[in-house]
Amino acid sequence: MAPKAPLQEPQPQPGTPPPAAAVPSVPQQPVPAAAPAASDNLVLPLSVVSRSDIARSLREVLTIDDFFHQATIRGSKELTLPRQSQVLESLASANQLNLIHAEDRQKLEKFLTRLKTRAPVVHMSFASDPNGDFVMKLVEWFRREIHPHTVLHIGLQPALAAGCVVRTTNKVFDFSFRKRFEKSKEKLIAALEASV
Repeated sequence: MAPKAPLQEPQPQPGTPPPAAAVPSVPQQPVPAAAPAASDNLVLPLSVVSRSDIARSLREVLTIDDFFHQATIRGSKELTLPRQSQVLESLASANQLNLIHAEDRQKLEKFLTRLKTRAPVVHMSFASDPNGDFVMKLVEWFRREIHPHTVLHIGLQPALAAGCVVRTTNKVFDFSFRKRFEKSKEKLIAALEASV
């Protein structure tokens, strides 16, 4: 019996990549999490209720920024901040921002730009126009329980009779009197027939 020849590794053909085992493995390093942007730490005061409030405040910030840019070009020395809405004032004071400083304006602009498209929106329909205090309480509850940047879109549907309809991107909750009345319609008809 002839002695066996030692096993040799097959040589790769020219132009073919080396086998996978021949490629040295590089240890995987964990990817560091991106640091949160400074604008992520800003809060949304209760005076900002809807997306239109956000859009209006963003336009105001851009107008103020343009005002200071024009004043710099003209070489004006003493500048006073243009008059601002109560919503923008509450945004600035809640986040301790001074809109005279370009860095603070830029921080607020980034925050509002992101919220304009990404803030969670809850659509609420009422039978009559809700008063401001009630809307503030709703906003406060949604921001405490659901998401700190939730905004509301308030609509009117007189056919609801009373109560409200709440709609999110994927759910509808009908808390109206009309819905409750439709559910107990048969009981009401039976009660009326029995009394006649």
